[in-house]
Amino acid sequence: MALQLIGNLSTKVDRVFEGGSAVNADRDWWGRVRQKAMSLGAQHFTKHNLRRTCATGCARLGASDFIVSKILGHATQPGVQVTQVYNRYSHLSEMASALNAWAAHVEKITACENWGADILTLRRA
Repeated sequence: MALQLIGNLSTKVDRVFEGGSAVNADRDWWGRVRQKAMSLGAQHFTKHNLRRTCATGCARLGASDFIVSKILGHATQPGVQVTQVYNRYSHLSEMASALNAWAAHVEKITACENWGADILTLRRA
């Protein structure tokens, strides 16, 4: 999905998120995303919210906890490090499968005309 969005850009650009300066590119694009989320009702919104949503979504769509941890770049569980010395398999195909399933899910829900209509705002007690 990301490659398709980038491939559909009408002109060659150095940055996918226009308006970001080279010095503060990360802050510049994230500030706009955060502002949009807050204008839609989010009370607190960070990049970790996106990581959490992706991780939860991949797990809900069938990815194992191990693959979700690999996607997030987390360290392995204690006691498994010795296995990593011997097992050099990267699990790239499993991670790609999980992320492709997540991309298809996101594409499906954002393709609907009223895609936010059935979302409820939940507040912490």
